[in-house]
Amino acid sequence: METLSLGKHNSKLIELRKAIEHRTLTSAGLLPIEGPKLVHEAERSGIHIQSLFIRKGAVLDPPVSAANIYEVEPAVFKSIQSTETSQGVVAEVRMPSFTLPDLLGTSNPLLVVMARLQDPGNGAAASFNSDRA
Repeated sequence: METLSLGKHNSKLIELRKAIEHRTLTSAGLLPIEGPKLVHEAERSGIHIQSLFIRKGAVLDPPVSAANIYEVEPAVFKSIQSTETSQGVVAEVRMPSFTLPDLLGTSNPLLVVMARLQDPGNGAAASFNSDRA
């Protein structure tokens, strides 16, 4: 696969930066992930890697299959990394989607539903404290 270079004002990087900053999906429904471990785990899990952004000079070993591979200058890559000391790899992945019949159709369905979960540690402490009062 050919590696393409992207500049700071590239629309793909602007969209990726926005999704990372807002901790959400891109407008195309892709999830940004960062770091070689997450990228390799995504591939091992059969998750489709749509785009792979590699900081110039960084190496992803072993390489992974991605629909698009982009090389990004270090100064530009710094604008899309979410960690303080990035390992130079960010990817956009398409998460699998499941319907309720898909989940319940298995021989051993186990379903956990969480809604509006924000800070479970503090919520548990608040519940504990209110129980004691």
